[in-house]
Amino acid sequence: MNRPFFFVFILISIVICDEANRLYVNDKLVRVEPLTDEHIKYLQDLEMNSSLDFWTEITRPNKPVDIHINANEFGQYVSEFDQYSIPFNVVVDDLQTIIDIERQQIERDDFMRQIESRWLGQTKIDIVGKYVSYNDIVTYMQEKANNDPTHIQVRDMGNSHEGQSMKLISIQYNPSSTRNIWIDCGIHAREWITPAMCVWMIDNLIEDYNNNNPTIRDLLNYWTVYIAPVLNPDGYEFSRSKTRLWRKNRRNNNFLNCYGVDLNRNYPRKWMESNPVRLRDLIRLIRSAKTAAEERAVVQKECAYIRDSFRDEDNTWRCRNVAKLLYVSLLGYPAHFGQLECLKLIASTRFTDKRIGYLGAMLLLDERQDIHVLITNSLKNDLNHSNQYIAGLALCALGSICSPEMSRDLGGEVEKLMKSSNPYLKKKAVLCAVRIIRKVPEQFDVFQNSVRSLLSEKNHGVLLSAITLITEMCEQNNQALQIFRKLVPNLVRILKNLIMSGYSPEHDVSGISDPFLQVRLLRLMRILGRNDTEASEIMNDILAQVSTNTENTKNVGNAILYETVLTIMDIKSESGLRVLAVNILGRFLLNNDKNIRYVALNTLLHVVHADHSAVQRHRATIVECLKDADVSIKRRAMELCFALINSNNIRSMINEMLTFLATCEQEFKADCTSNMFLAMERFSPSKRWHVDQMIKVLTTAGNSVRDDIVSSLIGIISSSPDLHGYTAQQLYKIIRHDITQQPLVQVASWTLGEFGDLFVSGQYQPSDDDDNIQVTEDEIVNILEKILNWSLSTVITREYAINALMKLSTRFPSCSDRIQSVMTFYACNMNLELQTRAVEYTSLFTKHNSIRSSIVERMPVLVSNQTSTTNNEEQTYEQEESSMNGTNFQTTSDIKNEPVVDLFKILDEPPSTYTENEFNTQNNVFDLLNLNNQQSVSLSNPLDDIFDNDLLKTQSMNDKNSSIPSMTAIDKNGLRIIFQFERQDKILFIYLHATNSTKIPITNFVFKAAVPKTLNLELLPPTGTTIPSDNSGDLRQTIKILNPNKEKLRMRIKLNYLYNNSPMSDEAELNTFPEQCYS
Repeated sequence: MNRPFFFVFILISIVICDEANRLYVNDKLVRVEPLTDEHIKYLQDLEMNSSLDFWTEITRPNKPVDIHINANEFGQYVSEFDQYSIPFNVVVDDLQTIIDIERQQIERDDFMRQIESRWLGQTKIDIVGKYVSYNDIVTYMQEKANNDPTHIQVRDMGNSHEGQSMKLISIQYNPSSTRNIWIDCGIHAREWITPAMCVWMIDNLIEDYNNNNPTIRDLLNYWTVYIAPVLNPDGYEFSRSKTRLWRKNRRNNNFLNCYGVDLNRNYPRKWMESNPVRLRDLIRLIRSAKTAAEERAVVQKECAYIRDSFRDEDNTWRCRNVAKLLYVSLLGYPAHFGQLECLKLIASTRFTDKRIGYLGAMLLLDERQDIHVLITNSLKNDLNHSNQYIAGLALCALGSICSPEMSRDLGGEVEKLMKSSNPYLKKKAVLCAVRIIRKVPEQFDVFQNSVRSLLSEKNHGVLLSAITLITEMCEQNNQALQIFRKLVPNLVRILKNLIMSGYSPEHDVSGISDPFLQVRLLRLMRILGRNDTEASEIMNDILAQVSTNTENTKNVGNAILYETVLTIMDIKSESGLRVLAVNILGRFLLNNDKNIRYVALNTLLHVVHADHSAVQRHRATIVECLKDADVSIKRRAMELCFALINSNNIRSMINEMLTFLATCEQEFKADCTSNMFLAMERFSPSKRWHVDQMIKVLTTAGNSVRDDIVSSLIGIISSSPDLHGYTAQQLYKIIRHDITQQPLVQVASWTLGEFGDLFVSGQYQPSDDDDNIQVTEDEIVNILEKILNWSLSTVITREYAINALMKLSTRFPSCSDRIQSVMTFYACNMNLELQTRAVEYTSLFTKHNSIRSSIVERMPVLVSNQTSTTNNEEQTYEQEESSMNGTNFQTTSDIKNEPVVDLFKILDEPPSTYTENEFNTQNNVFDLLNLNNQQSVSLSNPLDDIFDNDLLKTQSMNDKNSSIPSMTAIDKNGLRIIFQFERQDKILFIYLHATNSTKIPITNFVFKAAVPKTLNLELLPPTGTTIPSDNSGDLRQTIKILNPNKEKLRMRIKLNYLYNNSPMSDEAELNTFPEQCYS
């Protein structure tokens, strides 16, 4: 069974025994220089798995390594070095030549010493610093002993395998000393430097003692020194006389004449090494992997070893293995099997183990893992540990992975540490309390009293932590907000001391004292001063002082000024202070740093409604930002420019925006055109100017215009009878040269179809550019047919064009046959919509010609939803500023003694709807167009074309302006609902805005409403069911109420929603609607 192993052992023995008589002719000493981790790995593999003799250790890249390579293997390894691109050079070309030269020198020295001792009669032999024979070393030791036999003796340790006497020397100047030092040399035969070193030590110890060297005298008077210069005399002499690189002794193993055993170790270096790979070595191996598969192989191999080592109860290397496992987990590999090992390290008494254990717990555990509760007891013990660093580790871990249950169990321990006299523990405990408050807001009562006392701390780290904790409490708990508002004078005092304090190198950053603490204080003051006049008044002076005394030449100062501006604009500050804040943002706009300019624009965009006139002073600078190369700055500047537009600057600002539209990137064009339309709809000085500018917008923006702008512009044109012919003329002049811009072509097609006859007959007011042209009916039909037949026209554009041609079939009788032929041609079109309409229109020509004129007659003038706000502009800004200051409109009134039983009964019933017939047309027309039995047409969308496609989309709530004042329906627990109104005869449109000022989004929001039975109510679908947090968005819904008898409006509303996954419900009765809603 053991025969194969037996033969392998014989072969190995033969190889080893061949060393005995080996010469090193043409052997090379090669110096290689590994440059990369890959080179290091390759050389390490060679050292472990080849017969190469490494003369220097492999440590790191760029450190040379000397290797002895046999002559017959040199070519093979040269090829491998070239393959791996490892630089090398041959230091010794023929190792035997060097050995022969060395041996000749030694023989010459030995001969000279024999002459000196025998023929010249010299009794003192000088061998210090020389490579001499073993007999010379023994003779030298005997000579030293003869000179001082009392203190120096040569002793016999026994004989070697070849019969040589093994000697050592003892140096003892204090016979009563029991302390000994043992030094031996010459274990490896070829390492001649070690016996020479021992001889040098013997000589220096004796001579320095005799020369009264105090250090040596103190040493030898206290210790007895034993030195054995050569422990391997047989091997040492064999390396001198025969095989120079012999390393072992000369023991006869009686096995195939194989001599020698390595007295140090008879196996390769690092053979069967059990210590795990160090973390840095693992990182080096993973980084050296060239492919993902190679990396996975390294990780899997190491994880398998780590998993095996975890099975051992007494695992010396657990700490190192967990550290490697954490690194592996950061790379995305599974490391869950190390969770329990982290708990074992946490339970250890060693700090290094606890440190890795807590780090592992924070990375591998969270509150979703049930195993994390097992460390609760260890955390409690460590929180009370006498070592502040261990207690600090426990606080960090608790703050990172605490669950609600753990927070309740250990909250008291954290509160005790907040009262500690150690600032290091105190600040960590306060920060841990911040995490606990986030998990369990009701723990506010536990920390309330302790955190008050922390405001008197002198240590800035503790003070900063305390401010953070108070901020968190105020954000999570309305009761805390009321309690800590009483501390506003204390906060003002702390901030004032920071500003007025002198230079402190411990806290100074670019000439500003502790900017981190200042920023935290300003944020807390912003929370405490919001919607509170008394607190805001206390803050006004210090905010003005910070604004005027803080330097803005460094980013540190700019950060403080930015927080100051936000605080001023968010509290009920004085108007002069608001102007100062806006001016600070204006200075930011002139800064060279793009980040600061972006912050300024973004902040101005949020505060423009609070102080519109102050922001207007910086309009020129804001407009200049439109030319910035940074797209984020450009977008914020564009949005702010639109917010600054009013009736006084509409002409100049639109010109600026047209210039911007012509040069901006494609991503800006759609938003820019939409906002320009809304601004002109609100502030345009005249309808003609509005139409002219929108034509310029369509021409400049090209195909980037949104569909709702097309339909809205059509509505404006339709509602301006005196501009019908003029608009047709202006649009025709453009599209006769260019039909590539689809939105413009769509508006032009609709306009020519409706009012082309007015253009041809000259029934319009001529333009001011002296370019008034006269066209014929055929020219208009030609351009529409060109649009219809152009291959790049979109389907929607062709639908506009074919509809326009049908309209003109009755307005241009001379072109009727031509238009009919076009319809016949498109009755076979591949597009289903065009084909359907063409078939229907052809039927009108052939089967229903008598009613064709009534079908395609001019559409009634559309009533625009635009309501001019020019006269009420100042009032609007005052209302907006009031809103920014936190002023709320009256929302509800006391419930009157009126019967409202019907309101309660219908709350949970489906709301009633209304219909109203406005158009009566012959039934055969609706049979033809598949519109039979249609009983109503929505009043909000009167421009439905015969494609069943709405050409005029419903405008958003922000685009509508009404003289009816808005109304706040609900403002409770951070949820605010505002009603805006628009009335069209007997129908009232209520536009609902819902916003959420809390930190948690409101989900599953459902709004229900009920009115008395004499009214009809319809709830349109909302824009969503989620109201974002921090007023970062809103939810919108439209309510329609039909009030034919113009009765006083009353409404009962009910809200259902989820807040922090908890169901919430609220009800209110609204009886204070503005009179304009119903009178």
